[in-house]
Amino acid sequence: MYAWGANSHAQLGLGYATEQCESPQPLTGVPFRAGDVECVAAGGGHTLVATVDGRLYTCGWNNRGQLGLGHANDCVRFEPVGEFGFKRLYAGWDTSAGISASGDLLVPTPIDIPVPVRKVICGAGYTMAFT
Repeated sequence: MYAWGANSHAQLGLGYATEQCESPQPLTGVPFRAGDVECVAAGGGHTLVATVDGRLYTCGWNNRGQLGLGHANDCVRFEPVGEFGFKRLYAGWDTSAGISASGDLLVPTPIDIPVPVRKVICGAGYTMAFT
């Protein structure tokens, strides 16, 4: 796995923050393998990765708790969040969301919507769910 581009909030998961990574850098020490990735999403300065075994990992900008870690500190490496069984992930400027196999919407804590969610969009500070 390789990453490059904007990294001012460590959203590339390389272990450090720098304004720009001009060339592809290998991702080392990540807690998942490329073949285990179910889905990914990139936000305004954060990254979400869900694995086929149901685990969620996040890194980068966390000013509004969008990494789901229970704090608002940026993370320079991918951190485990929990097991949610995400089949789809979404990220906006400073928002995150995912849909589980059963149609539950989590951000990443469960949101009470009485019917299965089919699609989600995350924008600059907002989220919409389509049932």
